[in-house]
Amino acid sequence: MASKFECPRCGSGIKPGDVQCDRCGETLRRIEKKLPPKQAPIRELVCETKAAPKLDLSDVDNQKRIEILQKERDLQIKEKKLAEKEVRIADMMESLERDSSALEETMGVFEGQKTILQEKQEAILEREDLLVDLMQRVEAGLAELSSYIEKGRSSELSKDELDKAIELSKKFFTTYESERKRIKKGILDFDIVDLGRVIELEAMLRSAEEKANKYRLQLEEKQELESSRAVGVMPSEELVQSIGDAINDQVGMGYTDSSKGNPITVGIDRMDNILGGGVPSGHLILVTGPPGSMKSTLAFNMIYNVSEMHNTNCLYISLEQSRESLMRQMARLNMSMDKVGDRLIIVDMIGLRTSKKDEPGDWRSILLRYVKNIYAEKKFNMFVLDSLGSFKSITSHEFTRQDLQDLFDWFKELGITVLLIAESGISDSPDLSQEAYLSDGVIELKMKELNDSRVQRWMRVTKMRGMNIDTRYYALLHNGDHFILTLPMAESSKGS
Repeated sequence: MASKFECPRCGSGIKPGDVQCDRCGETLRRIEKKLPPKQAPIRELVCETKAAPKLDLSDVDNQKRIEILQKERDLQIKEKKLAEKEVRIADMMESLERDSSALEETMGVFEGQKTILQEKQEAILEREDLLVDLMQRVEAGLAELSSYIEKGRSSELSKDELDKAIELSKKFFTTYESERKRIKKGILDFDIVDLGRVIELEAMLRSAEEKANKYRLQLEEKQELESSRAVGVMPSEELVQSIGDAINDQVGMGYTDSSKGNPITVGIDRMDNILGGGVPSGHLILVTGPPGSMKSTLAFNMIYNVSEMHNTNCLYISLEQSRESLMRQMARLNMSMDKVGDRLIIVDMIGLRTSKKDEPGDWRSILLRYVKNIYAEKKFNMFVLDSLGSFKSITSHEFTRQDLQDLFDWFKELGITVLLIAESGISDSPDLSQEAYLSDGVIELKMKELNDSRVQRWMRVTKMRGMNIDTRYYALLHNGDHFILTLPMAESSKGS
């Protein structure tokens, strides 16, 4: 075995520090043991272990730097706000200084006015003293003059006293006359001003009277002209009858005498104006609307007011609600039966079935006979049937157009005003075109949805024969005491 100091190839001796054999050139590998194994990875590890804390330190420094920068920005913002506050405070100080200067000037003006007022007050006091002195001298002169007069009456006045009295009298009357003339002049000036106003008012009244007379003459001439034209084209009775028959055949309406169309005021806010003066007497009026639109309440309010205001009998027949329930409901709406007494007759179907259960015929004919009998006894002028749909349902057969025509003709034969309540505006409600066509008037109620999801009750009069009506929609509201009708202020929702 070769020694560690011999070349493993040629056996030549080598030194401990030789890297290569001088003889054969063999590389001496064994001396590599002197080098530290894996020295480079160790240095890399050391470098890595030392670099990690440096990265953490840089992160910490960055965080502190960010905090410091944020604080600096906050300080700059605060300094800016403080500078703005200082500017505002400076402006306020300038404004206060200006206000203070203005206040001082005002105080100076006030002091000057105060001084002027004090001077005026002193002058007034001096004048009052002068007036008091003058009054005392006048009273003394009057007393002395009175004594002279008394002496003169008793013939005890000497010549000197007489001269003195005459001089005093002249002086007194001179002062008195000057003051009297001054006062009289003031009174005359005042009278002249008032007289001018009176003359102006009189002229205005005269002009208004002339205009009124002029309009009255024009109106009389127009009435005379219309009456002369009416006389010139007055048709014969046969022609009127033939026209009425033609209207009955073509339109399906009864031709009524014009005297039956006199309007009856119903006492509801704006309702009479909307109807052109009121509900025409002898008309058959259809009141339509969906459930909850206050059809029954409106119709009841109309005949309630008519019964109270005109001291007349009215009849309300409810085929859907009991009499007691209806009276309680209307009493809560300020329509107590105590105000109308027996003039307003309320009948319900329950009481009618109980009292008329043994009578022959169907309920339609029984109800009509009952209405006719009450009319013969009470002579009521207005009648409400609530409702037309319920009346149709109590008939023993299908209610045809001819039945409807016969019913309307029967009501018109009585010569009374009739309000028929009918449901509309719901999916299963019947078509009311025939009823609206045959009736003399139609009052339509509806539930109107607004943009803010609120719902209002709206009313309009779509038809009223012989009347100049307002066909616009009105918002209908009951405030617990009475109905209020106003033009709608809000727009309805789209698609409603």
